[in-house]
Amino acid sequence: EAALLPYLATVYRLAASGNDPVQEFTATHPEFVLLDNGRIAVSVYAPRGGPAALCSLFDLEDGREVLGDQRALWALRYEPPGEVPGGPLREIDSATLSLASTVTVDRSRPGVRLEWTHSGTEEHPFRFRVHSDLALEGPRLSLGFAVENRSPEVAVREARFPVIRLRRLESGT
Repeated sequence: EAALLPYLATVYRLAASGNDPVQEFTATHPEFVLLDNGRIAVSVYAPRGGPAALCSLFDLEDGREVLGDQRALWALRYEPPGEVPGGPLREIDSATLSLASTVTVDRSRPGVRLEWTHSGTEEHPFRFRVHSDLALEGPRLSLGFAVENRSPEVAVREARFPVIRLRRLESGT
């Protein structure tokens, strides 16, 4: 919670400034990407040197957040190298701190490509690249997903995507 305080201070300052709050917020905090299409808005947090995360999917017409508590956008289960086939699987997800990530914004769609790279660690001796394309299409968020296994000795057994928790919405929506 303490990590949010600098962002809240910016929000309070922007509320009183009279300037475009989205432009000022992203200029002050470039680790955030905010996109909207007039119907929905999406926010991505992309800290330098850490994993990118989907933070918010906001319904602009109804004025409400759609996402619930969000941790990871995807998860991979794999057989580590040197283990007996059929043995216990290890899991790594998009919130793993050893991931490096990049975010590429396409304001013409509007959309964003999130890319995570893992170079292998002792805990996860698995090199891979994952990318996910997110596009705002009317009232919907369109999602794509691809995995590139760069460790031929590792067998990916399961990919879960999207791992998204939605809030319970009223009015049957």
